[in-house]
Amino acid sequence: MKAFIGARLHNLNSALLLVTLALSIIAPFETLLVSYAVLGPLHYLTEISMP
Repeated sequence: MKAFIGARLHNLNSALLLVTLALSIIAPFETLLVSYAVLGPLHYLTEISMP
């Protein structure tokens, strides 16, 4: 079961990577802004451990 979940997660990450690649080809500056403004803070929020 864990291997199946790991495979699905890998496929999801690969698909998101391809979507991001397409967006960066179409609109590179806007993709950079979204990454910096939205994904950066989300990364730090996920690093915070809640007791």
